[in-house]
Amino acid sequence: MENLFNDQFKELLQAYRAKMRHLLKKNGLYAGQDAILFVLLSQSGLTQQELAETLALSKSTIGTSLKRMEKMGLVERRAYAKDSRCKCIFITESGKKLADSCQQELMGFHRYIFSAFTESEIQQINLILEQLCGRIEEYHL
Repeated sequence: MENLFNDQFKELLQAYRAKMRHLLKKNGLYAGQDAILFVLLSQSGLTQQELAETLALSKSTIGTSLKRMEKMGLVERRAYAKDSRCKCIFITESGKKLADSCQQELMGFHRYIFSAFTESEIQQINLILEQLCGRIEEYHL
């Protein structure tokens, strides 16, 4: 039973990631850039460090993505008012439009996935996922 669950869980993650990569690629984004846009959509003006902390990623990983996104016209860096050495990241109008489009497409994808389930089943799935997340966080390596 354990191997069956592992195989199914692995298959679920791979299928979901593949669909997400396709959705991002279709919109001209790389993995993780959607998350940056979504954060900046609600909290524009963060520093690179704040953005890295919010997304639990390294500052250098965020920096690489931001350079690409800046070239695409999705974000821009501006000097921080209190310290001109520090730059704040702002989402552009193009970035907002793309983030909105990605969010709509993602919501449609999720609606499609869960349309096969009853409300009761969805609540059970959510409960199980919450329990799994809790157990993962509790596990000490």
